[in-house]
Amino acid sequence: MCFDNRASAIISSKLGRLLDDVGKLAAAVRDKGFTHGVKFAWAAILSRLHLRVDARFDAKYGVDTFGAIPLDNLSVASQNKRFAESYSPSHTLAIKRVLARLPIDHRDFDFVDFGSGKGKVVLMAAMYPYRRVVGVEFALELHDTACENIEAFPAKERKAKEVQSIIMDAATFAIPPDNCVFYFYDPFGTAVLSKIVDKMAASHEKHRQKIYVIYYEPDYKPERVALLDNADFLRRWRPPRRLAPAMLPAVQNTVFFESIS
Repeated sequence: MCFDNRASAIISSKLGRLLDDVGKLAAAVRDKGFTHGVKFAWAAILSRLHLRVDARFDAKYGVDTFGAIPLDNLSVASQNKRFAESYSPSHTLAIKRVLARLPIDHRDFDFVDFGSGKGKVVLMAAMYPYRRVVGVEFALELHDTACENIEAFPAKERKAKEVQSIIMDAATFAIPPDNCVFYFYDPFGTAVLSKIVDKMAASHEKHRQKIYVIYYEPDYKPERVALLDNADFLRRWRPPRRLAPAMLPAVQNTVFFESIS
């Protein structure tokens, strides 16, 4: 009887959410027209899905990466704070697909997340056998939480040889001479990004390492990705189409680059 009651409660809850979604879809179609209404309602449903999956990630691994934090609430000892964005973690579903499709032997690469926040992408990258996974974060509270998350992350899930978060202004980070994957979740403006791209170019010119860049591109800030498009040592790389299904707009807004040998 207890089992039946729990099952009934779960079914009732799911049915309630389904009816709520249907109601949102109907209202959006009525207010915005069919095409725009469906897109609007679908985006709202996906947003809720992402939040639910992101919360489950934290619960599953015993870490704290969930939720957005305004930049003004963080301690930052850098003049580049004015160019930074507030903290918002990458979505679990999108990052899982992005990382799984890189055409590399992870054992030959380092992974660097610029503006790594609480370390969510660092943790997910650590599930692959990279030589080194590094998060670069300049907010003290986020860095401290990232270190705690790395410590708490189950050892059985970790395959990377070395995993760390370092507190540093991304503009001063020294580009490794080895093969690298660089990840950006739109962490800062062009003033900082241009310095990092210049450092990448100089390192590639000297060491000829293989470089992959993953950059999340909000539609309203194309000038940031233009810096990567205009870099002579990079070219856009198109992942398999299955990487970017319509149900994951966060993946569709991600652009990929690889170094030109």
